[in-house]
Amino acid sequence: MKFNSGLFRTITYIFVYSYAATMVVTPIYCLISSPDATFTYHYFLYAMLFSLAVSLCSLVYCCPSGELTQKQYLVRTIFHTILLEAVALAAGYLIGMWDSLRGGLLFAFFVLAADVMVNLLLFSRDSRDAKEINSRLKERNNRTSEDN
Repeated sequence: MKFNSGLFRTITYIFVYSYAATMVVTPIYCLISSPDATFTYHYFLYAMLFSLAVSLCSLVYCCPSGELTQKQYLVRTIFHTILLEAVALAAGYLIGMWDSLRGGLLFAFFVLAADVMVNLLLFSRDSRDAKEINSRLKERNNRTSEDN
């Protein structure tokens, strides 16, 4: 993926999905790790900043040539997951989401679960886009063959 409007669109999708995942996962995490926790209005700002930080980790998929090979994609996906966990753990610690080893491990698990959820949503969107493009190409090919 090149750094262009498509990348901006993808990062925007990742931000929205990450924010939604944060809104879903955080109450579940808090029920397990600290059931007495309350949410203030600051939480929504922290969740936005957190989502922005983790969505910017997707810049590792930028490629000057525009397309990644399968091997490059796999390596960058592994690096993205490690970077995402590092950024999320640091941000989570700074905003007080965890403060012990057990809390950090639980938080890391939930970040990984949210990452899987975001990737599934992105895959679903990309798959839908690919089907639409393929159907348009098929229509165009049919029209071209009818004209000849």
